[in-house]
Amino acid sequence: MTAVTQVELTPTERNMVNRFQRGFPICERPYAEIAAQLGMCETSVMTALDSLIRRGVISRIGSVLKPGAIGSSTLAALTAPPDELERIAGIINAYPEVNHNYVREHTLNVWFVVVAPSIGQRDDVVREIETKTNCKVYTFPLEKPYHIDLGFSI
Repeated sequence: MTAVTQVELTPTERNMVNRFQRGFPICERPYAEIAAQLGMCETSVMTALDSLIRRGVISRIGSVLKPGAIGSSTLAALTAPPDELERIAGIINAYPEVNHNYVREHTLNVWFVVVAPSIGQRDDVVREIETKTNCKVYTFPLEKPYHIDLGFSI
């Protein structure tokens, strides 16, 4: 079992996270729009979001697009020796094309998603990760898309 640290949120932070996991404003100044909806100033919204990122409450602010709509992505996995997990995860995390990775209890114990502007760039990242980690990277092309709503009320 893994212990999860509870993070204290202000009522404003909690409201912001709950309201804008979905329906983030698509406009020229989205933070100003959020501020208007919450009765705050734009700077306060940006400061609060920065704090939430620094404290690990949220990992990113960005869109989720249908796979293949823009660029190319793939699910990938490798087998990392247990004593090398931290080092290998650090190498993988250093790539801006990797949007997340996680450890699983499986022979292929490190899984990650690579997203790049083109298939060639995606494959270059996979090859670089193989070289830098000295681990064979297996890629798993999307066969059937699923929509998983990852918004959670806090």
